[in-house]
This record gives sequence, C-alpha cells and structure tokens, in this order.
Amino acid sequence: MARSSSILLLAFMSVAAVAARAQEPGQFLTADPALGQPPGQVMPAPSAEPSQNWAKAFGLEEWEYGGLYAQGELLYMLRDNRSATPATILVLGAGGSSFPGSTVLSTGAPEFNMEAGAKATIGWRATPCDAFELSYFGIFGMNASATATGDNSLAIPGDLGLASLDFFAAERMTLEYSCQLHNAELNYFYGDGAVQFLAGIRYVALDEKFNIQSTDTDTGTSNYHIQTTNDLYGAQIGLRAQHCHTFWHWTFTGKAGMFGNKAEQNQFVTDFPPGFFLRDPRGSSASNMAFVGDLNLSVARQITEIWAIRGGYSMIWIEGVALAPNQLDFTNTPDSGTDVHTNGGVFFHGVNLGLEARW
Repeated sequence: MARSSSILLLAFMSVAAVAARAQEPGQFLTADPALGQPPGQVMPAPSAEPSQNWAKAFGLEEWEYGGLYAQGELLYMLRDNRSATPATILVLGAGGSSFPGSTVLSTGAPEFNMEAGAKATIGWRATPCDAFELSYFGIFGMNASATATGDNSLAIPGDLGLASLDFFAAERMTLEYSCQLHNAELNYFYGDGAVQFLAGIRYVALDEKFNIQSTDTDTGTSNYHIQTTNDLYGAQIGLRAQHCHTFWHWTFTGKAGMFGNKAEQNQFVTDFPPGFFLRDPRGSSASNMAFVGDLNLSVARQITEIWAIRGGYSMIWIEGVALAPNQLDFTNTPDSGTDVHTNGGVFFHGVNLGLEARW
C-alpha cells in the first residue's frame, strides 16, 4: 500500500513537472489538430510584429542626460514699413505756385525686399526635465529706396524746406532706408513631455538709417541724414511644443517679454554751398520700455543618426523703438532734431533653412 502510494505520488509529480515545462515558450503537451502539429513537436514561441521606433533610435523621443544639439540656419526675412510721414512734396502745381503742395513721397514709399541672414543655436539637455539653449541671429543689410523726379517742383515740407536751396524747387529726390537686426538670447527649458516651458534673457539691437537726397541742377546735391540705434535688454517667457513621428520632428516655439530700450538718434542736414550744414550734426537719447515677441514653426527630417535637415517659418514683432523716419523734423529752430521718438514698431517675417545635429 505504501509502495502504491509512492508510485502514485511520483506519477503525479512527473505529470506536474511536464505540465509546467509545457508553459515555457516553444513547448506544448498534446497535439493541436487546428495547428496541424503531431504530439511531441515543438511549437514556435509567438512573436510580435517587428516595429522600428525611429524617433527613439535617433534619440529624438527623449534627450539623454548631457545630450548636446546644434543648429545652423540661413534666414530669408522681410520687414514692413509702416511709417507715413510726408517727405517730398510738390511746390509747383499744375496751375502754378502752391506751397505746401501735395505729397509726392512719404517715408512709407521705400519697400523692403526679402534679405538673407543667419542663425546659430547650441543647446544642452542637462536632465530629462532641464535644458539650456543659447542662440544668435542677425539680418545684416535690409535696404529700400524710392525716387521722385520733377521740373524744379520738389521740396521737403516745413520751414526747413523754405530755408534750403537744394531741398526747395529741386528736380530729383531719393529716399533711402536701411536697417540691421541682431538678436542674442539664453533660455532655460523645463518639462519632460511634449510641451516645455521656457524663461530666459534676451538682447536685441535694431539699427536704422534714413536719408533724403535732393538734387537741384542749379545748386547741387544735399542730404538730410538720420541714424538711430536701439539696444533692448530684458527677460522673456514662453513655451515649446515638440512631436516626433518616424523620421520627422516638428517644433513650435513662442516667446515674448518686456525690455528696457536705450534709444539714440543722430541727424544732420547739408545744403548749398558744398560742405555747409543747414542743420549741424546733433542727436539725443532716451530710455523706455519696449516689447519683443516671436513665433517659429520648424520641421526637421532625420537623414543620419546625428544629422537632420530643418526648415520653418518665423515672425518677429518689436514695439517701442526709435525708427529712423520717425525722427524727421522739418522745423527750423535751434532745438529742431534734438528729440528722440520711441513710438515706432516693426514686424519681420520669413523662412529658415539649415541643418541640425545631435550628440
């Protein structure tokens, strides 16, 4: 009886061991007619469909600690010209003398074309939630002009025109407008998901020149020249949203801030005879609060484990700056041209195209 019990116990343990072994991948106990497999044949372990997460493979899904990235891009930007001060007027109408006459050219007549610039960015992902980014961009030479011609019929407005020889009853007047924009910023990003919040410091420099060149065939050519500088320092906040899909990676960034602006303007007016200053060189400066905001949407396409091609569209809005045309002063007093007007605004927009690298 004890022997029979031992045999039964051993048999039960053997069956249990075999059953447990059958639960391991690649094993089965009995034949399954639905699978067409005879007893004793090893069943292949089931496997999931292979899938490749390229975003993860290229390190875009989650930056690693200490991960570096860099971007170099060309910019093609266009700016507006919202100024509308009369700069050239008719002093002789169709029916005879008429001063002041109708406006021939305003300061808004020069229209800017799209100009090239450059942008460089370097970033460091310190932890999954913390990143730092340093960037610079510049648009180095935006130029616009407009010209009017007449038959001893052109002048600049106001008492300044009446006091001048070259700027009154002239044959040709040309408005020339140029500007440069420089931007440097350091931002801190926080967040480990699709959206990161940012805070940083920023410097913006907007430099402009405006010139009215007048030619009178009887006396010569003279210039009313104005130059302004704006140095904006301040802090900004914003956010960045990112998404990865296979080889593609898109990023939206928006930020804005209030800035202290140190604005400065300098001007002079020449006249006949050559070398004579109708208005001696003079200038002034002022400090005021300004606003800067910008948006960018970019898309990157991974081409290797490190390199990607990126392109996008940007908009930049600046308010509270001294624009050169806004400093025109057509009065003719000892204090003329000594004020600085910081109520100007400018809007830039255009495309960016370049390369991105991650290590």
